[in-house]
Amino acid sequence: MADTKDMHAKQQYYVDCIERLRGGAINRLEWQKLYELLDHLSEGVPLVLQRVTRADKFARGRILDNREKFHSIRALAYPPEDLCNNFGRCNRPLQPVLYAGVGTELIFSEIGAKPGDVVGLLHLSPSIEIFCARLGALNLWRRTSGGCLLNETIKTEIQRIHKNPENITAFLLDAFVSDYFGRLGCENTYKLTSAYTSVILNSHPQIAGLIYDSVDHEAGACLAIKPEVFDTLLKPTDVQIFEVTSYLGYGIYDFVELGRATHFEQEKIIWD
Repeated sequence: MADTKDMHAKQQYYVDCIERLRGGAINRLEWQKLYELLDHLSEGVPLVLQRVTRADKFARGRILDNREKFHSIRALAYPPEDLCNNFGRCNRPLQPVLYAGVGTELIFSEIGAKPGDVVGLLHLSPSIEIFCARLGALNLWRRTSGGCLLNETIKTEIQRIHKNPENITAFLLDAFVSDYFGRLGCENTYKLTSAYTSVILNSHPQIAGLIYDSVDHEAGACLAIKPEVFDTLLKPTDVQIFEVTSYLGYGIYDFVELGRATHFEQEKIIWD
């Protein structure tokens, strides 16, 4: 009975903290205070990890100034610290991450590409198997009673977490964090999501980054990868330059390829 009371008290504590945050504390608290609170709430809470294999591929993209072919993959890498001046969904100022995603049109949506824009895409694969925290997986599994399209490995891990009634706090925290990761960006939203990202990456140094649902491209998957993982464990598979010719809505684009490279000398691009 005492254990049950303790468990319910812990659940209520999580509810109270989340209500405080949603009620305006995110706006009032400094980033460090948000970090400390989220670190406390995350302590001992299980994470769902997603395996990323050497066969998997994702892309990093940005809008280019012109059609000229660049010569280094660093042109599409994460920004240097001194140019990382603002909060992002998974970064605070001066602490960049590598943002990436799965699929060409998702990248167009994420970077806000418009007709006439020239976009460079760097496709990457890990040189060894890596693991990322999969945000929102617990929330999706719970909302669909397990009938969601997560892969079987992740479903098995969630079922293991679900068997322990104390882990209801994991589902509650995942639902709260997923809510904010799914909102359109503003400084206060990014203040919370970047603080949570830092909590996860600092407390689980073995993971490479986070996977979360795209806000701008429905059902798409985005990644936030540690810079050191890009530097040491990711390898380029190809580089492409596209021109967006039209946008049809619903994340559907017309585009033409302007250039492609599949060979590299270290970080130097050898265009076809």
